[in-house]
Amino acid sequence: TPDSIFGLERIQKTYFKFSKSEMTELIGYDIDYKLLEDFVLGNPYLDEQENKLLITKLDTLRIKPKFSNAEIEHLVLMQGLRLAHTRILMDPDIEVNMSFDEYQELPESSQKFSYFRTVELDSEREYPLYLSISFNNPEIDVEKSFKFSIPDSYTPRDF
Repeated sequence: TPDSIFGLERIQKTYFKFSKSEMTELIGYDIDYKLLEDFVLGNPYLDEQENKLLITKLDTLRIKPKFSNAEIEHLVLMQGLRLAHTRILMDPDIEVNMSFDEYQELPESSQKFSYFRTVELDSEREYPLYLSISFNNPEIDVEKSFKFSIPDSYTPRDF
């Protein structure tokens, strides 16, 4: 949601829940909702008006969108126009690297989706954070009418 993020980790039966302000405090930076949404969907964040495009190899496109308070660079593979990597430099001591792998077509759609992602957050203020995300049966643009709930048997995950 625009004001919070929830996640379940089913193997260890843990969950996390952050408000936007708690997420900002955790990583030491005010996260833009559109940037977070684009990451979940596997889309490169693009500015509505200004994006620098660089073709570095025959099969690679680098996109640098204008962003008010961070430097962002996407690596897009020309074959299939798949986002492979995003690097975000938030300030001199906070860097986020995200990799997108295992693209498959979504059920009942020809849209390709990255089913596996890794995120590395390196900050001189805190210990590095490494997160891997694996999606199972994702649905996009499907109206949901249920309330998200965390099972009683799950425990909060510490970060």
